[in-house]
Amino acid sequence: MKIWIDSRKFIKNYEKFFFDFLFTFVKIIEKNDILNIYIYDDFIYDFSLFQNKNINIYKIQKSNNIFFQQLSFWIKLNKDKNDFLLTFEEHYPIFIKTKVIQIISSLEYILYPNLYNTKIFFKQFFIFFCNKSLKKSTKIVTFNKNTKLDLNEQFNIKEEKINIIEPFFYSSNKAESIFNVQTKHSFTWDYIIYDDWISNAKNINILIDILKEINIKNKLNIIFIWEETSRNLELRNYIIFNKLQKNCFFIWNPLENELWVYYNQALAVIYPWNYYSFPFFMSNALNFNTLILSSNLQEINDILWEKVIYFSQNSYWDILKKINKIIWNNIKNIDYSEILVKYSKQNFCNNLYNLFK
Repeated sequence: MKIWIDSRKFIKNYEKFFFDFLFTFVKIIEKNDILNIYIYDDFIYDFSLFQNKNINIYKIQKSNNIFFQQLSFWIKLNKDKNDFLLTFEEHYPIFIKTKVIQIISSLEYILYPNLYNTKIFFKQFFIFFCNKSLKKSTKIVTFNKNTKLDLNEQFNIKEEKINIIEPFFYSSNKAESIFNVQTKHSFTWDYIIYDDWISNAKNINILIDILKEINIKNKLNIIFIWEETSRNLELRNYIIFNKLQKNCFFIWNPLENELWVYYNQALAVIYPWNYYSFPFFMSNALNFNTLILSSNLQEINDILWEKVIYFSQNSYWDILKKINKIIWNNIKNIDYSEILVKYSKQNFCNNLYNLFK
């Protein structure tokens, strides 16, 4: 069986998850199966670990023109003649004749569109291609019941076509590096971490507002981890507007042997989300047993139970109260191992591969 795996945008946002998935998936496929991995040509990664007869890597030219992108990718796919398409993307060339399994990790792009997607012309065609792709798909995979219901409501997709498969949290490893984060970045106060991207569904401005309030009486810093978040000019300008430059630090992409140190010395990792499907970005906090503060969303509650501190995502005062709580009560001895065992990559890959049979 020749399987095409389409991860053009997904691989950039969820790189660690994707490669954990790929390393596991290639071990469970049959000997005669071939995986063709399609990514955008601007993605940089050493694929030497996948140099074997079962995996081929193809780089596809990236374009902001959705019509050109569909056409050029369609030509490539027709040439390769795959038996199956497994795609992590919202849309794909809709005229292909291959059987399609489409993974919908989130509907954030529809429910909370960013400024680019709110442009009328682009938004309409984006939704058009998403709708056509979903209708074209042989099977659809979601990560929870709520996303399945949203697909039914937003796109009128039949429920029997949608399969719920629980994903997993990607691996993060402790390293031997030991240093003092406060000394390295020249500050003396405790800090919390934010390590997700910035979007309309991530209520990050309220976190900056609360930090300003906290620093009237107490002292607290925020460290933003991840390149995409660090280059966000809107966030940086909002921090400058509130005169919090000395309280906010951008780490971009920490070295692998330093990452766990940031989490180990943090008071907590915070997620003031308005919406999330499966919380991939909690993986580091879970692997390093760092206290988590999270919006009280049903999708998160179903996964993390009472293991984290919840707050109402729309309540300024509730978030403030919970952050002050962890400042005064430095909570340690946290253990998320039960959650990491429950959401395993082996189960996800086995259940996914069964859909091809």
